[in-house]
Amino acid sequence: MLRRALYSWAFNRKAWATDPPEKWQVALDWMQRHSLPVSELEEPDVLRRGLDALCHKVDGAAAAAKTVNRKKAAANEVFGAAVERGYFTQNPLNGLRWTAPEVAEEVDPDCVPNPAQVARLLAAVRALPGRGPHLYAFFGCMYYAGMRPAEVIHLQRSQCRLPPNGWGLLNLKGGVVTAGKEWTDNGAVHEIHSLKRRAAKATRAVPIPPVLVSMLRDHMRQFGVAPDGRLFRNAAGKYIDASAYGITWRRPRRVRASGRSKHSGPVPLLRQVSGGSAGSCQPPDRDVHAAMGGTHGGLRGWLNGFWPGNAPQLLVRAGIPVGDIGSKGTFRLAAQVRSGKGT
Repeated sequence: MLRRALYSWAFNRKAWATDPPEKWQVALDWMQRHSLPVSELEEPDVLRRGLDALCHKVDGAAAAAKTVNRKKAAANEVFGAAVERGYFTQNPLNGLRWTAPEVAEEVDPDCVPNPAQVARLLAAVRALPGRGPHLYAFFGCMYYAGMRPAEVIHLQRSQCRLPPNGWGLLNLKGGVVTAGKEWTDNGAVHEIHSLKRRAAKATRAVPIPPVLVSMLRDHMRQFGVAPDGRLFRNAAGKYIDASAYGITWRRPRRVRASGRSKHSGPVPLLRQVSGGSAGSCQPPDRDVHAAMGGTHGGLRGWLNGFWPGNAPQLLVRAGIPVGDIGSKGTFRLAAQVRSGKGT
């Protein structure tokens, strides 16, 4: 109740035009009574207790190191705004002696499926009743092109170069994110954003192997496109919701790979890379799967990074080898790797 009152009313300026529901007001009053005065946030011990709390989830279990770092960055932004508004003369976190948990950035290759395993997973998605066949190429874009779900949802026919044979090209221009109608200016549930960490009108050209070209051509032939040219949509013609493709993704992920990967024995299909239980990987891990999928097949590191739009430095930190830009044969090798023939 407290979290809902904070997110839906206290933190949402649009909601302030009306009074909160009575049950939310009770929760907010409790929060006000139990909150520390702002002046106490200048005390190092108080700050350390607060940062220590970021290291735990609501149930008391330890939070992932990346989660802690992300929350600390958010707290730092809050203190920066407080300085700007005159609550502090300087950011209280500056100079504070506190060590954040170490983030294990190197990727365990055993957690990443090889192309044959991915092919079985995608085939299982296509065999699902209902939305499965429609999302077959959706997930194919995430693996073979290293696209984010938001970018796939936004993909339009005009962005696709899909020749009858050989390699194709996708010219990505942005993504669709679910913001919630309470948080958008026009009351819409979704917003179209620019490419992640890029300028507003920036584009990213992504070469795609023949296997994905074929998947997208078959998809448009079977399902057509939306009036605005989008390839993927729900039954009502609107944007695909994260919960919808998440449900579809979870069902075949429970299937275990029957074969052995190049690096290990039987592997739970698409185990989460950054921690968690076996089989719990979520679609946004496509950065790692796209890059490591190529590395398993001997693909040069620069091309692994080019697909998901990552800088080489990120790949180095994740333990993915980065070499010089390859020869003309590199893309031919990439086609073999993505189809499973290069492993």
